Amino acid sequence: MQCSKLLIIHIYLIMYRWWKEFQTRIDLSFATDRMVELHFWMLGVNFEPYYSYSRIMMTKIFVFATSFDDLYDNCSTTEESDIFTTAMERFAYLDILLYIF
Repeated sequence: MQCSKLLIIHIYLIMYRWWKEFQTRIDLSFATDRMVELHFWMLGVNFEPYYSYSRIMMTKIFVFATSFDDLYDNCSTTEESDIFTTAMERFAYLDILLYIF
């Protein structure tokens, strides 16, 4: 196999393990499973093998964003959405970054 194919397979294993471990902590049965699709989008943004770490981090950020979008769309009323928005605005930005990394 070529080195780039091995790198892509390695990245998919990292992302798959992260996503499955994340799903075991939080019930995301309502969320769409779009991790591979989002990674391909990030592959279009940063296509060189050197940027594999940034692709992984950008994919994780967009997985969170789509999960929040699914939460708003599928599981909440207007009042619950307002409460959740207020809580997210108070949430420390660094806590999110520490969990991702």
